[in-house]
Parts: sequence; structure tokens; C-alpha cells
Amino acid sequence: MAGSYRLGAGAVLSLIICVGALVRMPIVTAALCVILTVAMAWSWLGRVKLPARKSSVAVVTLVAGLSAGAFLYADIDDTAHYLTLIGALGVVLAFLTQMLRRSRERITESISSTVAALCVALLVPGWVLVMRHGELAIACAAATAFALLAVAAPLPTTARFAAAALGGGAVAAVAPMVMVSAPFNYMIAVLGVMLGVAAHATSVVLTSLIAKGPLPLPSGATSATVIEALRARQPKHLSFPESLALSTGQLGVASILVFIAAYALT
Repeated sequence: MAGSYRLGAGAVLSLIICVGALVRMPIVTAALCVILTVAMAWSWLGRVKLPARKSSVAVVTLVAGLSAGAFLYADIDDTAHYLTLIGALGVVLAFLTQMLRRSRERITESISSTVAALCVALLVPGWVLVMRHGELAIACAAATAFALLAVAAPLPTTARFAAAALGGGAVAAVAPMVMVSAPFNYMIAVLGVMLGVAAHATSVVLTSLIAKGPLPLPSGATSATVIEALRARQPKHLSFPESLALSTGQLGVASILVFIAAYALT
């Protein structure tokens, strides 16, 4: 099934992060986060067909590397300070690279897209922060992997949602107990449910947008109308670039939730 293939990459990467948490290898996790960020930037900036994608991806790569270094070596209390400086540097570089272009075509769109990618690049390495608490990293990675597989299953939409949300919560609660004999933590279970819901929501929304572009809706459309329109636009097959954009987009959303959880639960 095409869906299983396109989401399998995200699940595999989540499992690799889970293994990294077990063996306590934050450097490997940081490298994976940088690779994920670069792949996400390359695929999504390519989807909007920016005229200077290479320079934008270079800036995003630099910011992702510096962010990973901050999470690796800075004290947890100083991480936010360093992220602010790195983010400011990224915004300045985004403007400079666009201003130095010979052609000013779509310059506003290029800058805004690069800055949006920079925000993700700052937060994706938050997996490294979670690594300081092994059971949290195991729970997040295992729940994300299960949720990505659940939303790719050949099931009705409601069943996929239930499997991703409830299964994500169950896996997040049980995985640390089985792997590292950690006590039950209901907050981690709730986080697993959130990761499952996010995986399903991003699957529906991103698949529709990637395959068929912006969603045309009449004025005054309700949330039910939007959901029904998204369901009707789900494609049966995605190309490799589209699959890459979907997988990295889903992991990017999950990484932002993991970053928030790392600060809330540590």
C-alpha cells in the first residue's frame, strides 16, 4: 500500500530515535534531527517552488546544526537563551541571502518560507533535550512510530484516528515500563494521545495539500465542511518527493510537541 510506504520512513526514524534513547547516544539523535530538518526544508521549500531553494536550505541547515549543538552542550536553563540568538542569526541570514540574489522574483514569499522553516529547525532538535530523560524519549519515539503506522493502515478514517490516538497513549505509557522499568506516568500517556492525534491530523491535512494544492473553500465554511473536503481529496498514491514532504512534515509536528513536553515535564 502506498500509504504504508510513505509513512514507513517516519516510523523507522522514530524507532531509531527510540533506540538512541535506550543506548543514551544524544549525538546520534542530534545528527538524525539535523538530517530530518534538512530533508523537511528541501522537500517543502521545493513544493512551493522557491527560486533560491539551495541558499534557503543552507541557512536552515546551519540553524539546525547550531540548535542541535545548543541542546547537546548548553545547560538546560541557558538553552532558550541560545535558541533566541540562533533564531535571530537565522532570520538575518535569511534576509541577506535573499537580498544578495540577482533576481528579486518572489522575494517576500522566499523570506517568509525560509523563516517558517527556521522555526521548525530550532525546535526539531528538542529530541536531544528529551534524551536527558530516557523514559520520556522512549515514550515519545515509540508513540510517534506507532501513530505513523496506525494512520497508514488500510482502515476507515475513524478507525485510524482511534488507533493512532488510543494506541499512541498506550504505547507511550507501556514502552518505558517495559524497556527501562520506569513507573507509570499518566502525563506521558496523555502526551502519547496528543502525538497520535497530531499524526492523524497532519496525515489528513498534509496529504491533501501536497497532492492537490490549497483547499478551495466557500466563505463561511464550517469545520465539518473542511474535514469532509479534506477526506474527499485523499490520494491513493504519492510520488517520492511528496512522500518525503509528508513524512518529514508529520515528524516535524511531532518534534514540536516533544520539545514542548520536554520543557513541561523536566
